[in-house]
Amino acid sequence: MKSPALFDLASRVVLPLDRSSRMTVRVLRGRVWITEEGNPRDVIISAGHSHRIGTNGLVLVEGITTARVLIEEHVPAKAPVIDVRSWWTAMRLKLASRRKSFGATSGAA
Repeated sequence: MKSPALFDLASRVVLPLDRSSRMTVRVLRGRVWITEEGNPRDVIISAGHSHRIGTNGLVLVEGITTARVLIEEHVPAKAPVIDVRSWWTAMRLKLASRRKSFGATSGAA
């Protein structure tokens, strides 16, 4: 699933989601009950709240009341790319500057 999917659930209607470990269930209206395969704890969430799926198995989203849910793919944030050479050069210059100022201070005393 690349783009978000919107579902309207009537009370007691079940929406099955398979291989959903990278999904987030966001409740826009109503209240839902979420059961994840392999997880002994069920989750009940209301409008305005969301739940990130933690299993790669079957997930059941059931409307406790009439509900509107948005299923979104969770994309992990990428680590920032650091230019190591530039960083190292900046650190050497900073260290040299501190050594210079430390030497000037200690020489005057």
